[in-house]
Amino acid sequence: MSKYKFNDNQIAIIEKLGLNSDIDDAEKLFSSNDHNFEELEILLKVANALYRSGHPIIEDNEYDEYLNYFKTLDPENPFLLSVEPEVLIDSKTVPLPKKMLSTDKAYSFDEIKKWTERITKAASEIEFDQNLIEIRVTPKLDGYAAYDDGVTLYTRGDGVRGRGGPTCLNN
Repeated sequence: MSKYKFNDNQIAIIEKLGLNSDIDDAEKLFSSNDHNFEELEILLKVANALYRSGHPIIEDNEYDEYLNYFKTLDPENPFLLSVEPEVLIDSKTVPLPKKMLSTDKAYSFDEIKKWTERITKAASEIEFDQNLIEIRVTPKLDGYAAYDDGVTLYTRGDGVRGRGGPTCLNN
């Protein structure tokens, strides 16, 4: 028997997203440490969708381990190159005032340095003046990626559309 059992909310999310995965088979993926490439991709998509909908099935560090292993297998996989969208089931979205990209985690100065080197290399490749690069560093609350324009707080959504509501201003 699987140690992971989806609840009704999780099953509804998986079905609404059309992840093309049998529920029993998906549950088994979370109880095994032996996955082929396709199974690992399904596991990541299911775990990501459940986490972003507020119904996680695994802990963040376990997801990160799977994700890091997947990156070693196929660093150019479309799943890795796209913004991980929030799950916006049955909710209204609005256009974001600015495009919001996904965030990468960094745990050391060396990781930050490698990231900035990738940015400057990409700028050079497209002949963009590196002196015009601006990097904004903001704190990230676990589970939230948002943009606050002083009036509305927007969630990232898919990077182009998200949810928006009044921001909380301390006057």
